[in-house]
Amino acid sequence: MSSRAPALPPHERRVQLEQAAVQVLLSRGLSATTKEIAAEAGVAEDTIFRVFDSKDDLVHAALHRACDPEPLYARLDAVDMDRPLRPRRRSWPRRPR
Repeated sequence: MSSRAPALPPHERRVQLEQAAVQVLLSRGLSATTKEIAAEAGVAEDTIFRVFDSKDDLVHAALHRACDPEPLYARLDAVDMDRPLRPRRRSWPRRPR
């Protein structure tokens, strides 16, 4: 069996790398290496450089993704405002710690 990551469309691969970078940057900070990010994403290190021109470009994209307010807006839009406050509050998905 091949340990190679499955082929993904370019946009999906980019998202996968950005999400992996966010996780590694949260734990290691800017000292994180592209090798660690690649391992988190389950890809070879050179895959990063097929998608991004440099580590700085990847870090910038990852930080942009982490600060994107759209996922929060989507969660807020999903709240059923016709329900009473307490059940609404209890149904709010908890943020992972």
